[in-house]
Amino acid sequence: MEFNFNSTTTPEAWREWDTSNVAVTDDGVEIAPDTHAAYATPEPLPESFEPVDLAVDDCGDLFLLSAAGDVWRYDPLRESLEELACGWRPADAGEATAITVTSRSIYVAGSAGHVQAYARQLFQTRWVLTAPFHEPVALDHDDTGVLVLDAGEGASDGGFLARIGDRAAVEQVVEDLPSPDDLATDGQTVSVLTGAPDDREIRTYDPSAGYARQSTVAIPETLGVRCLEAEPTGSPIVGAGSAENGAPTLYRHRGEAFERVGELSETASGITLSVGGARGRSDGLYAIVDDPARVVFLEQVTERRVNPATGRYDAQLLTRLDSGEWGTEWHRITTEFELAEAGTQIQFRYLAADDEDLQYSDVSTALETVDGIGSTYADRLRTAGIRGLSELIAQSPETVARAVSTETLEVSAARVADWMAEGRSLLAEGGGPYDPEAIDGIGPTFAGRLQDAGIEDVSTLVDRTAAAVARIVSQGVYDVPPTRAESWIEQARQLLADRDDVRGADWSAIEHPNPQDALLSDAEGRYLWVKLELVGDRFATPWVDSFRAYFPRQSYLRYLPSIYEEDSASATFLERFLSIFESAFVDVDEELETMTRYFDPAGVPPTALSWLGEWLGVEAGETWPDPARRKLIAASPALFRHRGTPAGILAMARLYLWHTDPARRRRGDPPPLEKDPMETLAGFLPEWSTQPSVDTPDQGTTTTAATENSGGPPTDRQVYLWEHPDLDCIDDPAVREAYERLIPCPQCVLVLVRSWFDEEAVRTVTRIVDREQPAHAVGRTVQLQPWIQLGGNSYLGINTRLPGREFTVDESSLGKDSMLQSRENDGQVGRRARIGTDTTIS
Repeated sequence: MEFNFNSTTTPEAWREWDTSNVAVTDDGVEIAPDTHAAYATPEPLPESFEPVDLAVDDCGDLFLLSAAGDVWRYDPLRESLEELACGWRPADAGEATAITVTSRSIYVAGSAGHVQAYARQLFQTRWVLTAPFHEPVALDHDDTGVLVLDAGEGASDGGFLARIGDRAAVEQVVEDLPSPDDLATDGQTVSVLTGAPDDREIRTYDPSAGYARQSTVAIPETLGVRCLEAEPTGSPIVGAGSAENGAPTLYRHRGEAFERVGELSETASGITLSVGGARGRSDGLYAIVDDPARVVFLEQVTERRVNPATGRYDAQLLTRLDSGEWGTEWHRITTEFELAEAGTQIQFRYLAADDEDLQYSDVSTALETVDGIGSTYADRLRTAGIRGLSELIAQSPETVARAVSTETLEVSAARVADWMAEGRSLLAEGGGPYDPEAIDGIGPTFAGRLQDAGIEDVSTLVDRTAAAVARIVSQGVYDVPPTRAESWIEQARQLLADRDDVRGADWSAIEHPNPQDALLSDAEGRYLWVKLELVGDRFATPWVDSFRAYFPRQSYLRYLPSIYEEDSASATFLERFLSIFESAFVDVDEELETMTRYFDPAGVPPTALSWLGEWLGVEAGETWPDPARRKLIAASPALFRHRGTPAGILAMARLYLWHTDPARRRRGDPPPLEKDPMETLAGFLPEWSTQPSVDTPDQGTTTTAATENSGGPPTDRQVYLWEHPDLDCIDDPAVREAYERLIPCPQCVLVLVRSWFDEEAVRTVTRIVDREQPAHAVGRTVQLQPWIQLGGNSYLGINTRLPGREFTVDESSLGKDSMLQSRENDGQVGRRARIGTDTTIS
């Protein structure tokens, strides 16, 4: 039985579908992730004391500060706390209030107006500053120096922001801050949390513009914000006292609103991010929570984006397939997918017709349909993840403007706002009646009020909250409750969700979700429209890897007597029942058709590499990387010519080690390229193995000494092979005796492996030697050590070398063999401090 099919299996093919809220990856398609992360699953750290502040360094180590000035370092790799010997004096500096850490120093501030810097290595005091500080409340740092937020003295608006630069020079950069409370920087801007509890706001300043105020964000009093942090994207995160449900919550300010990004068990008094590959930890956020004060870690998780067309965590894809023949009866579809959890699913709808001009509204109208968006701007928007009009109208004008602007041409937010307005209009025209009056319960009066507030159609209605809509339409003596406004918004979402229906035609749905193999009923026509919907939740999404649609329709029912087709109801049931066996047999037939790929080392699936190697008599264990196994299999004919010889053993060991060498991966060396797959091992064979043999009257046929390691890939200096005859060149009996300890008999073979390989690599080389050596030989594998010992384990040019000149008293000259090095400004006697070297007596 032969079938034709249309398939989608590659990222390029998936991008040809019309999409809404979809992300295309190497693994297929999924619900688009949000551009900002969320934080979940608070995990407590080991309790030791009640911290007042915390900071994370570039390596991911967490530093905790107590009110007494004790500094502790938490190593997430070992999950251990270590107290550091930082000499804080509460009697002079007051209670410690804030900490920040750079690559060289630890900075601590105290309530008595002290800011003190400690060296990271010796924990010596670098300097102590008092003026002009009165009551430092927060510390942070950027490329320009250390930032100190001070509450000031006396007046409620006397707070200021200061910067400590080189040589501990202090400069006040922002003044007249009302009740400053916390400080955060993303490397580009500086944000300050200010104001009384009932008048909180976040002020953002631009250091590159002389700390000019860039923006001010008012914080709702109901949030109860106590602390501040800034993400690398520039969005501030605040720790709120409670949310509407009473749970302490983390919020991010984005656009014009605060969105929930995480929940805590207790109120947070301090937060700091840990990003950029911290040791032993995934990216996330540390928080100090109250009652009692302790530290928790919230892991950074990918949050899925809400589909602006439906208001749900879903994604939609639509395509049209062409069979090439009129009246084609489409047979079945198959998919390969993965569900993240029980709440995710995949749904299919389809429609077949012969009319290629059948009018329908795409899931996402092309960006180029907007006047002013050409191919260049459209490409930039798609690169930024904005692939259609529904995604365009969901963004802020400023976000879209940044996506299309360049250094030489800046697009204004006002111009983008015009694009978005036209996009909403186009979506409304393509999907039916989208005027607000189309919503049951919204008459001319309410519609007029909504349009006066900028809600021209249902596409903008779904972007507003129920409370906001209720306030807009509530005027005079009649108030609209938010529950009624919520029903309007739900109706609007349903209208938008149905806008991709084909006009004048009905979609057919596959009854059960998550179909891996499904028959299509009443699907006759040259063209098949397929709509795929991915349903997820806030943190989960299904992944679809491939899709196929088979045609024309053929069934095993045609092999049965015609009497089985006389009754349409029973014939339909029997056809679907036989399709179970048909699917299995079709898959078997397809596997047989593609069987030749199992004989190609470059194309065989990874799971079948061992099977192909067994057929060719080449054994590569599971420790071999797939690229090395493929090259070994491709070169097996060439390998057979050298099997059981030193050259063959060296070639296999070098081939394996070349693909596992960590030094090569760091250097980024490309793999060796051979024109002929039969000669894959040629680059790994030692030069002497490929030279023509030479006949000598005394010794017969010989080759060049096996210790010559030239003319090969970089692995020539990673593995060595010695035989007993290689010692014949040693004239000194004492030296020969040292080497004969390693090669004690004429049939012995010694393979030396460099020290930087791990134990698994050495064990694999040992297995190669044991398997490939001749029956009479005695092979041995030794890993060279990263140290030397006189009289043994030292081989000049292999694991030892002659050193350069070193400093020697009375023999070295200053500036040539030695140099003067600066020392710390201050030292601590009794802790890694040496009189005259690290410290001075004053």
